Amino acid sequence: MSTKNIKIKLYRLNHGKGLPIPNRMTAGSSGFDICAAIKNDVIIPAFERALIPTGFCLEIPKGYEAQVR
Repeated sequence: MSTKNIKIKLYRLNHGKGLPIPNRMTAGSSGFDICAAIKNDVIIPAFERALIPTGFCLEIPKGYEAQVR
């Protein structure tokens, strides 16, 4: 299997100041954990959706994607 290093630029937005950048929290993780840039808890009912700010934006190279689940 071939591996390739890619660079993803992360830009912190004003409402995300003080939050940690996305990070793998355990060895072998397949993704990165991100914090929500919110002041109060948000309860999302089953089968509903909500827009939750992260406090950053990404510049992702062509041919790649990022997913938030």
